[in-house]
Amino acid sequence: MSNTTAPERAEPTPLVHWPHSGIDASTTLEVRNYKELPHADGYTFTADILHPQLGHIGSLSHEGDRRGTQFVPSDPDRFGWHEMRAYVKQCREDGLPLSEEAVLFDAVLYEQKTAQMVDAMRRNNTTLVREFVEFSSGAAIRGDVTELHRIAIMREDRELRAEILDESPSTRRASGGDWQIYNGREWKPLLVPHTLTQDEIAGKLGTIGAAFWKQEATVDGLHVNGVHQHDRHPYYVLASDELPVNHRAWCTCRIDPRAPLTRFEYWCELGLIASGQVHPLERCRRLVTID
Repeated sequence: MSNTTAPERAEPTPLVHWPHSGIDASTTLEVRNYKELPHADGYTFTADILHPQLGHIGSLSHEGDRRGTQFVPSDPDRFGWHEMRAYVKQCREDGLPLSEEAVLFDAVLYEQKTAQMVDAMRRNNTTLVREFVEFSSGAAIRGDVTELHRIAIMREDRELRAEILDESPSTRRASGGDWQIYNGREWKPLLVPHTLTQDEIAGKLGTIGAAFWKQEATVDGLHVNGVHQHDRHPYYVLASDELPVNHRAWCTCRIDPRAPLTRFEYWCELGLIASGQVHPLERCRRLVTID
């Protein structure tokens, strides 16, 4: 009888989630020197691809044909086609194995382009939306990202924006999916169904109004900080502290993702018309996430 023990299995490499493309991979990847040219069937492009530990590992290119995006290694002895195939094999898209390598290469481009748009969104105080289609298998389609030229925080504003987007041939949904909004940290539905009845809304407003006149009372842990005007109706401002909320600008501070934030809600006769979280710092008070 042998006294030898079986070798311990190596722990699987933890995967890094790419928030915009739905990819989970062993690392992030970066694209530089992206160059695009018009083509009879659309466009062609070339770009350098970088690994966080290995640096430049090769180039990506698309010739405008059915072969899709191709990878060419810069040093096959260091990181070649074999290593790239092994890398792709570990990846998941929406929890499923990738159907082909080109899916990952296109996701790298989509991820980085969208991340750049998010940076611009915060600087310019705009909103990003896209079409999202989810299938019963778990797979999904993510459409091109569109920028709205102000922060769409109010429910009525979002409903109007969705109508305008669907009326334009350049932005309308092409795959029968739903609109998503980037909420500051992740992609969420642009339009959320009403869940309260008119009687429930009236009851909530009665409670909020009573707390407002008492000045010291809270509603579900939120302070009633005042009444503001939006279009045709006033709304109550509730927050988890008593400082003002700036919903017209995104926070650009470097906040630890685990840091506590100030919750806010806007209520009127239509119900909950806006909510989210702002940076608690008094000199900021700008949006970190919107619901």
